Amino acid sequence: MENKSLFGLIVITILVIWGLVAWGSKTSAPSNNAATNNPQIEKITDSDELTIGAQNPQVQIIEYSDVQCSACAIANTALNQIISQNPDTVQLVYRHFPLSYHPFAKPGALGLQAAFRQGKFREMKDALFERQDTLNQEIINQTAQELGLNMEKYRADITDPKLISKIEQNFQKGMTLKITGTPTIYINGAEFKNFADPREIQKKIDEIAGEKR
Repeated sequence: MENKSLFGLIVITILVIWGLVAWGSKTSAPSNNAATNNPQIEKITDSDELTIGAQNPQVQIIEYSDVQCSACAIANTALNQIISQNPDTVQLVYRHFPLSYHPFAKPGALGLQAAFRQGKFREMKDALFERQDTLNQEIINQTAQELGLNMEKYRADITDPKLISKIEQNFQKGMTLKITGTPTIYINGAEFKNFADPREIQKKIDEIAGEKR
């Protein structure tokens, strides 16, 4: 009798544990679904935050990038197409993640920030990606001059401690997100892998827009 009682107690205990595990796995799922169905759009308040596109977006793409990264140049082409196709609904937020083995990634990032202050961020970004194979400080400065920037203001801005700090803040934010390479792209807060294919990006945008209707 004692053996039967002990056996029954063991069976009941196993069933209780199994039930708790099953219940726990079910209750975690709605949390994941809620994150998917309620994507986050960051409110941009910093006047030096690099943005292109809609000011009140339905869809926000945050890109961590490096001007000497060849894959980032591919992503740049795709994202330019997306912004052109969705100028009133999509916002691109460009953030710096300069890799240590790219010696001119930080100078390039400063050039982008300085160009943004003169309304030439997109032009500077595209030009630096086109010239990334030969990028150095002279080419960065030359590009700024060719774009018609006020060079006195440009030189002051690329040494502005606020902009230097901005680049470091972007990098540290990326580290907090456990970013390990570039480009890393988030669409409404969720990481998106197919950065090279504008059709896949557009498909995701249309999906989000459909959810918001």
